Amino acid sequence: KDLTHPSSISCPYTEILGQDNAVWPSPTGDFIAVASFNETGVRELPVIEYSDNVYPTVHSLRYPTVDTIIPEVSVWVYDLTSSRQPPPRTRLVPPPPINESHYLVTVGWVDGSTVWASWASRDQTTAILSTCDHQALWNCSLVHENHKEGGGVSPVVRSVVWAGSWAVFPWSVRTLSGAWHNHVALVGAREGRHAPLTLEDYHVTEVLGYVLNDSLVYFRGSELENGAGRQQVYSVSMGHQKVYCITCHMGCPYVMAYPSPTLTHIVVICTGSDLPSSHLLPLDGSGPVVPLNKQSKLRLALKDLALPIVYSMDVALAPALHAAVTLTLPPGWSKDDDTLLFPLVVQMVGPAEQDVEERLWHLGWKEYLSSGHQVAHARVQLWGGDPSTRASTHTLAQYQSRVIQKMLQQFDFLDPLNVGVWGWGSGASLAVDAAALAPDLLKCVAAVNPVVDWRAHGSFWAERLLGSAESEGSGRRYEDSDLTRLAPHLGANRVLLAHGTRDPSAHHSFLLAHALISQESYFTHVVYTDDDYMLDLNRYHLINAFNKFFFTCLHDPLEYELENQ
Repeated sequence: KDLTHPSSISCPYTEILGQDNAVWPSPTGDFIAVASFNETGVRELPVIEYSDNVYPTVHSLRYPTVDTIIPEVSVWVYDLTSSRQPPPRTRLVPPPPINESHYLVTVGWVDGSTVWASWASRDQTTAILSTCDHQALWNCSLVHENHKEGGGVSPVVRSVVWAGSWAVFPWSVRTLSGAWHNHVALVGAREGRHAPLTLEDYHVTEVLGYVLNDSLVYFRGSELENGAGRQQVYSVSMGHQKVYCITCHMGCPYVMAYPSPTLTHIVVICTGSDLPSSHLLPLDGSGPVVPLNKQSKLRLALKDLALPIVYSMDVALAPALHAAVTLTLPPGWSKDDDTLLFPLVVQMVGPAEQDVEERLWHLGWKEYLSSGHQVAHARVQLWGGDPSTRASTHTLAQYQSRVIQKMLQQFDFLDPLNVGVWGWGSGASLAVDAAALAPDLLKCVAAVNPVVDWRAHGSFWAERLLGSAESEGSGRRYEDSDLTRLAPHLGANRVLLAHGTRDPSAHHSFLLAHALISQESYFTHVVYTDDDYMLDLNRYHLINAFNKFFFTCLHDPLEYELENQ
């Protein structure tokens, strides 16, 4: 059943694995790794399906929450070279110290007959990287162990490069400043060597390749002084640990990179405030940069359009905590122009959302705000904090508010009297909390699928952020992160609440709606029946709802100037 129905993946694992299936074929096609999930005892969540029926249908979804039973995951390797039907299979057992209650983080292949797997303990104090070899009868051996008292350990994720017995991957390391950033870890299981190759000045997003003979590692990341919004390709040698930037001379603030299998060349997708373009670079620097696609037709189509200006910055909040900020500003903006004050809409990105990196060039809602209505947009995400330092979303919202205050102090073209905020998921939780915390700073808030009560949220992310119910201080953290307590402080006509009923966390939005109604607070409530967390079926309607809400809350600077002449 597991082999013929690989898409039946347990609910929390779509987020943990970062994919909607749990199947990993070997490069040679001789084997296939498949994860199966035993959800016996996992609590059931009723999900209502409306469709076109007169009466809705209620389905049950297995949804583990804080301190409840989680799915038991098993990884099986099937031998596809066998003529037997079904093919024979062997279960991969994680090596100690991982016990029975654990999470599978990701799976991959070292070569055609060796699997690697990343696991994390239920309390997320221990994470390991292991390999399981066909010649060793699929017994798994420990390659790397990461332990952090108090939880919040960073497991090895998808960016793992193998060269012989060496594994290279991003590893969360505490720097001298106290901040936590990903660095290149080089681990030789047989050689008994284990060391980070980059220190202090860099944050590694992904490892691209490792040249074993030259002991040279290629990675994509950012220099900390430039913030997470700027990504380049670098190389570092195992010998002298000197970091060299390969793509900085191209003038691209953000690059995506795809190396050749032989690591002689690399295709670079250059993005930023300009249109994306692709180039071919020799990794040894021996030849010229060859343009592959300059997007000439797209440039011609957009040449008469007024496109926004994108500006990235890093805001220091504490020695170990920073905020990555991406500002999208109206066309023609200049630091010397003080004739207009731009309203500001801030997107708060919360914990457990996508990484701090963001491809800068984009045409979407924030670009529409800037180009069409002279409204500035800022995307804010915290980074660098100790993952084992438990913090309520209320504390994180306070940090986000400080970032907004710093932006208003630094940029006098932003209107301090016209600031709105929005978020999605955990980011919506921060946005609602910040709006209640600083009503004089934030005029209104739009929350899409917010996490209202983390005790009713998925166990993996809730326990990672706030700890288990038995951990020290967790009761206060969960209480402080409960948004229903903020209903008396949100006022009337300041809140847009939008969510889909097929989202496993849909009940969170109803909790907040109930709390606001109990306070007799009027708010905008948009419910998308039979849509999920991403609201892909109704995205256009959501954007129109956002437009109406924010244009009512914040004045259009051009119309405001005409009205007050």
